[in-house]
Amino acid sequence: MSNNNSNSSNNPSGDQRSLGRSNLSVITRWKHEKRISFWNFHKNNVKIHSNSEEPIPFSPCHLWTGSVNNGYPVVSMGHGQSKPKMHHLAVYASKRIMITSRQVVAHLCNRKLCINPDHLAVVPTGHNSAMIGCPLYFKCPESQKTYIICSHSPQCLRRDTDNLKNYNPKLAPGKESEESEDSEDSEDSEDSSTDESDEMQHILQNIILQNIELNKEFVKVLRKNQ
Repeated sequence: MSNNNSNSSNNPSGDQRSLGRSNLSVITRWKHEKRISFWNFHKNNVKIHSNSEEPIPFSPCHLWTGSVNNGYPVVSMGHGQSKPKMHHLAVYASKRIMITSRQVVAHLCNRKLCINPDHLAVVPTGHNSAMIGCPLYFKCPESQKTYIICSHSPQCLRRDTDNLKNYNPKLAPGKESEESEDSEDSEDSEDSSTDESDEMQHILQNIILQNIELNKEFVKVLRKNQ
């Protein structure tokens, strides 16, 4: 895993998720039997967190309750010893995948302490960075219908609430001036909008920039909020 300074320089949002590692995980030096037995011994050291109340419900998170390093679940092996990462072991034990130096284990639930194998995916380092601040869904205020707007594959399971306002995909060609005009219009407005409407406008703007296909009802909402 890169150090904090490296993370900050590559992640403008300041999010400290993994951007890859220059050295391979310690578990690559272990034999298969040790990886599996180590995982089985420690995997129940978790707190089950229900996601049934999420706008888009999904299976529970298994939140690690042991040692933590840079926000990630690890097992302390003693002074000077490398700490095996439990989310790496979770992926290996469930999918028999050993990550390379160009890959990371992404948390689709956007909870770094989660070691539920169903919430983990091995992805290229750049993909993990692109997931920062993913809004995941949009709830139409008129119909109260929820629309999936996550463009990542595999799809995120939960909105990245910690970094939502830092979500900033590259502008599509010709969109820069439109964004500037929208910003000026919002500044001229005397009516102060609520946090919820600000969030909706931010999400809508990013949806437009990513050219996501929307149905007729969603398009009407977009036009109203431009």
